[in-house]
Amino acid sequence: MQLIKCLCTLLLIILIGGTGRVTAQDIEPRESPFVSIESDPQGAEVYAGDSLMGRTPLRVLRSDAAHLVLYYPERAAWNAQRSALGPDPLPAHLGVMHVRFTRTLQIRSVPYGAAVYRGEEFIGYTPVDLPVDTAALSVRKPGYLSQIVRTGNAHEGALLVVLPVASGERPAGFALVDEPLRMPGMDIVLPAGATLAAGVAAVMFKQYADGRYDAYLRSRDEALLSDAKKYDIYAGLSLALMQLGLGYFILRIFGD
Repeated sequence: MQLIKCLCTLLLIILIGGTGRVTAQDIEPRESPFVSIESDPQGAEVYAGDSLMGRTPLRVLRSDAAHLVLYYPERAAWNAQRSALGPDPLPAHLGVMHVRFTRTLQIRSVPYGAAVYRGEEFIGYTPVDLPVDTAALSVRKPGYLSQIVRTGNAHEGALLVVLPVASGERPAGFALVDEPLRMPGMDIVLPAGATLAAGVAAVMFKQYADGRYDAYLRSRDEALLSDAKKYDIYAGLSLALMQLGLGYFILRIFGD
C-alpha cells in the first residue's frame, strides 16, 4: 500500500508540472495605477491647471502625473519656485517621484538698504533673497554696528536684522539742524493777511445781500433790492481777491 501511495503522489506531481505554469506576474503584485509625489522640502503645492490637488507628499493617478505642476512654498508666495513634471515624469516600474527645491530666504534690515556680504563678497542691499545654507552673512551700514547672521537659523520665509546705532555716530541720512525759529517775510505775511480778509469779507457781504433780498421779498422796497445787488457785487469782488491770493501761494510753493 505504501508503494501505491508513493506512485500516486509522483503521478500527481508530473501531471501538475506538465499542465500548469507559475509566472512572475502571479507572484509579484501587479503594477499600481498610482504614483506618490514627494518633495524636498515637503509641503509643496501640487496643481493640475488652476486646481490645487494638495501638498506633498501626495498620491495621484499615474496618468494624471504628467499634467501636474509643483510650487514651493506656495503658488502665491513672493519666493515661489515652479517645477513641472513633464510629459513622461516617471518610468513605469517606479512608484515614487521626488522633486527637490532650493530653500530661499529674504534678508530684511532696519534701517532699510543695508549691504549684505558673504565673507568679503558683496551680495546686495536689503531686502535681498538668498538660498538657505550655513554660510555666515555680514549685514553692514555706515553709522550702525554690523551684524552676523546665518540663513540656516531662520524658520520663516524672511529674516529681519536690526542694526544698532554705533556709539557716538549719527545714523546715515539723518542730520540735526539747530536753527532759530524764523518768521516768514513780508512778501508772505501781507498776501496771506489780504487773502484771509478777502475771504471773511466775501462771507459777510453775501450774508448782507441775502438779508436785504429777504427784506425786499417781504416789503417790495426797491431800495432793498438795490442794496442786495450792491452787496452781491462786493461779495463777488472779495471772492475774486481771495482766489488771487490763493493762486499767489500756489505759485510760491510750486513755482520753484
